[in-house]
Amino acid sequence: MANKKNHAEGVNKNSNKEASNNSPLFAVNNKESLQQKENEQDILQEIKKAMAEGVYNKNEEVQNREEDDNDAKIFITNDIPLANKKDKAFRLVAEKKSKELTAEQIAKKEKKEAKKAAYKKTTFKHKLKVLVALMILGTFTGSGLGVWYFNFALKSNVDYSADPDDFVQSIDETLTKNFAGINLEDKENWMNYIDGKSPADLNAADNLVLTFYNASLATSYTSIGEGNIVTGITPDQFMYSERKFDGNSYSFVSISPTTNAFVGDIAVCDILGKGSKLIKSYEGPLHESNKSADWEYVASYTTDKYEEMSGVAVDDLQAYIVGEKTIVSSSEIQTDENGNYIIKVKLDNINSVLKYVRQVKRTGGLDSYPEFLSIEQTYTITQDWQLVSIYTEEVYKALKMVARPTIHATMTTNFTFNEPVTMPQVPPTL
Repeated sequence: MANKKNHAEGVNKNSNKEASNNSPLFAVNNKESLQQKENEQDILQEIKKAMAEGVYNKNEEVQNREEDDNDAKIFITNDIPLANKKDKAFRLVAEKKSKELTAEQIAKKEKKEAKKAAYKKTTFKHKLKVLVALMILGTFTGSGLGVWYFNFALKSNVDYSADPDDFVQSIDETLTKNFAGINLEDKENWMNYIDGKSPADLNAADNLVLTFYNASLATSYTSIGEGNIVTGITPDQFMYSERKFDGNSYSFVSISPTTNAFVGDIAVCDILGKGSKLIKSYEGPLHESNKSADWEYVASYTTDKYEEMSGVAVDDLQAYIVGEKTIVSSSEIQTDENGNYIIKVKLDNINSVLKYVRQVKRTGGLDSYPEFLSIEQTYTITQDWQLVSIYTEEVYKALKMVARPTIHATMTTNFTFNEPVTMPQVPPTL
């Protein structure tokens, strides 16, 4: 009975398998797969045939050249110097052979010349045929020459997949490390716990983390950046960047007027209401100053979608990740004539820009992420860790269309805090 039961189950399994294989969906997929394989085989055969014709033509060309050399020895006239003019016997024999050319030999020569002309045409067709066949094959296999060129030859090899949060320095740890007895529940008033310390007593990373934390506590701010992009290919390009917070909403403006016929003006304005999860994005024609535009509503994004697209959040005051894990080196902290502290740092080319690369790709109109080669910043801060300015100098490779120039960019950004702010003028939206 057990054997019969097992046999019955086996029959049922086979019948179910056959039914599954004969289902309409399976049949269509199987048919498409077979058709694709047949197409690929046909194309491969075409490539082999074209290549074989090319080899044949190449061998035939060598043979034709050898025959031409032999003919040259026969077609000797008095105008062509002989290897040995003193040998009169050889000369007489050569002239005799030249005069004895038959109509058949002349026809042979004409046929050979026609073959040469046909060979040139065939060679061109052969190369074109192979190229087309490879491109068609690429369509089926998903690896066409154009796809390969853009995905590999022009694609950045830098891995920006690391989590940016892994490189953000903790403000709580920074405070407890530098100021004894601080109450983290009252950290917004951390200046009450500094016990006479100044930026000269802290390292570069801790100073900058505290400076940006202070900025995040401001009731309002304005950040205005102006700079230039130098490619060595096109004229220098002006850049304008603006971040604002008026207590109710945040704005980010990025403008770069065109300098050539390939790239148009870039003007982006993003607005985020405080406490909101929806960002409204605007674009528009530039004003003469190249620092504002007639903004027109384009689209709305959730904050998650926006950060996926642009990397840096609208309410982020700094595009780079700055901390102990991203500062490669720093100079000795100095003071200027106003008593402000000057902090110069060199940032890691990958970990400091894990968010920023997305913003550069978007606002720069690039076709791929940039590849940073160098990033240096000079910060000016006050004695009580208020941010005054940042001078940034960066070098990176950028992909636009089929070019991948090395970009030298500089920008000076000035900050004001807790002052009245005029937000960008954008049209009302629903």
